Amino acid sequence: MSTFDNRLHAYLKRYYNFNTFRPGQAEVLTALLERREDVLAVLPTGTGKSLIYELAGRYLGGLTVIVSPLLSLMQDQVARLNAHGIRRTVALNSMQHPRTKFFILQNLAKFDYVFIAPETLTQNSVLEALAQQKINLLVVDEAHSIAQWGPDFRPDYLEIGRAYQLFAQPRLLLLTATASAQVRTEIQRQFKLPKPMTQVVYSVNRPNIHLRTEKIANEQEKHARLLELVRELPGAGIIYLSSKKQANQLRTDLQQKTARKVATYHGDIENEQRFAIQQQFMHNQLDVIVATSAFGMGIDKADVRWVIHYHLAGDLESYLQEIGRAGRDQQPAIAILLYTETDDYLVNNLLISGIPDDLTIKHFYLQTPHYPFDRQQLRLLQYYASQGLDEKAVTELFRRRLLVKRLALQQMVQYIEITTDKRNYLLRVFGEEQLVGVAAQNWSTQAETLDIASLALPTTKVMPNIGNIDWQKRIKKLFNQ
Repeated sequence: MSTFDNRLHAYLKRYYNFNTFRPGQAEVLTALLERREDVLAVLPTGTGKSLIYELAGRYLGGLTVIVSPLLSLMQDQVARLNAHGIRRTVALNSMQHPRTKFFILQNLAKFDYVFIAPETLTQNSVLEALAQQKINLLVVDEAHSIAQWGPDFRPDYLEIGRAYQLFAQPRLLLLTATASAQVRTEIQRQFKLPKPMTQVVYSVNRPNIHLRTEKIANEQEKHARLLELVRELPGAGIIYLSSKKQANQLRTDLQQKTARKVATYHGDIENEQRFAIQQQFMHNQLDVIVATSAFGMGIDKADVRWVIHYHLAGDLESYLQEIGRAGRDQQPAIAILLYTETDDYLVNNLLISGIPDDLTIKHFYLQTPHYPFDRQQLRLLQYYASQGLDEKAVTELFRRRLLVKRLALQQMVQYIEITTDKRNYLLRVFGEEQLVGVAAQNWSTQAETLDIASLALPTTKVMPNIGNIDWQKRIKKLFNQ
């Protein structure tokens, strides 16, 4: 090994007590630290992406800033670094008391790692405070969100590139588990780099996850099938839906008709309650989470055995992200998609509802008084107007965005419709080489009876008795209340 390799492994052993890196970790660190390159890394869930920026921050010294999409995810990451002996770590978030936030901004030089949400990062006071520091490494976790959420959901993601320029262009590390070539190009475009980033891209294939789709005649039969699966599948699981209302109804039904400990997780639930649900799931105090796509990003629970999609994901990137929450311990797991023909109408309507139509855009630029703007759509329009885009440019932008989303939904439906080679279909979409023989298998449709026993799904490990955790007390401590 080279001198650099020896030093890297010494860090790994000293700080984490590991002898070898997981796939992709050393490759990313070598490009980032030895060759001093900006890196876009697409690594499967469960490969330890957080270790990469933790170790890189230790190696480089100084301040590392990590842009992270979810409050609960940031708190988990701060707790993990603390557990590794890194105390000079803090999260900046919208829930903090203004005095706490002011104190952090005044004392940034005392911290080694700062976790921050895009919406907080783009605040002028935060940008100004960070710009005065020497930032050695800027990390964007779940970087696919820049392309997936930025244009029509969370426009603050599109401002991360501007922040990067203000920070005097520190070393840049973008991390995600799933990103097609098109998404990777869009992500890089936001940073206006003088040369392309080094890309470390691993396969989206998760061979330990059995892929299954079931086409079902109607909603009533689908509901009955879900109850059957929840009763039979061992271990912990996640059920994804598009509707918050339906998620609440389904949780109640599962609580009444199965022996499982079930909770709901979606955007209408308060941040503190969501954090408590995450922690209870991690500690096996909950068996099943019924959730919208708000749940799971960054959840470090290795023994999730199954993921069921009761509704379609909006695109294959989201689908692979969500099923990737199963089997992170590399043990057998299963991802089941239940589908009725009306499901794609539901998802399509959700896609349309998030994007301003031509009439809404016209009234925005006419400044029509008392026009009933959707709050999220109004925020999007205000953002693009602030960037100098006129009515024609914004109208064209959202027309293109809607077309992209509809094409992505068609790919999702096609995945269900094909009756051969489902695993290779996913690989083709992501531009990967096709598998042959046994490697291409481990999938099924409703045409084949699901033999759960043959999948050899492990049961959830019994964890040490942690007693009755006072989650409210712990939450208040984490959120500086």
